[in-house]
Amino acid sequence: KKTTEPFNIHLPNRFEPWFSVRDFGVSMSHEFMLQKYSQAFLSTKDNTNKQNGAFGIGRLTCLALNDTYNAICYLDGVKRTYSIYKEDSVPKITLLSTENSEERNGFEVSVNVPNNYNYDTFAENAGKILAFYPIKMNVSGCADFTYSLPEYDLRINDSGLNFGFPKDKSSFVVMGVYSYPIDIYSIDELSDKERRVLKNGIHLFVKLGDCSVNLSRDGLFYDKKTKQCIKHAIVKIAEKYIEVITKKIENAPNYFEALKLYWSNFSSTKRILWAITSSLC
Repeated sequence: KKTTEPFNIHLPNRFEPWFSVRDFGVSMSHEFMLQKYSQAFLSTKDNTNKQNGAFGIGRLTCLALNDTYNAICYLDGVKRTYSIYKEDSVPKITLLSTENSEERNGFEVSVNVPNNYNYDTFAENAGKILAFYPIKMNVSGCADFTYSLPEYDLRINDSGLNFGFPKDKSSFVVMGVYSYPIDIYSIDELSDKERRVLKNGIHLFVKLGDCSVNLSRDGLFYDKKTKQCIKHAIVKIAEKYIEVITKKIENAPNYFEALKLYWSNFSSTKRILWAITSSLC
């Protein structure tokens, strides 16, 4: 799996109403496609927290947009095109064609998006999803499409702390490349001070599997593991934040650099200092 290789993504528009994604990974064998691809809840990532996924339904989500879509496997000089469709509400797969190809190995899915979908909203949601990917994707189909990583008043990934205070004051858990909004009122174990940190906006970067997600993958599932993970992260930040920044200031090479560190971490926004230090009191 090539995590540094950008995907080719086509967003639907009025004249080209399809959505497609092409990667340049290991692809899939013909046997896998016919025997396992259309089986829901089957995943090769069940026993690892090093890869995004594991529910075994992502490859079939195109059926939520249309009753059929195409998948293309580029593998060792051969291009195989398949049709995936619903028959009596059950996913099925059929090989459409096989031909020689000079394309690089990889996999592509393509689905026609009905015109009752708002293509502008489709593009907007794509931007939100792509925002936490570590590499920029090659996106076509939408001339003015753009996206960028969130902007932070403060971003720290040091000494076991991995969090950021976003300028838009949103609160998210980020696992891998997926971001999930935090519903403060679903975490009843939070103290008032911990709740205050979340209300002021924070992005908590945690390891894959540290929190549970719901089946649709669009939100957190607030079981005991998720609640403890969020609470523990906030407590750890509150305990270690001042220590980390103070040490950086003490080790600054000169007074000017120390002053820059102080202002960038404490005085760029009163919200940061107030939210974190009040949790220490």
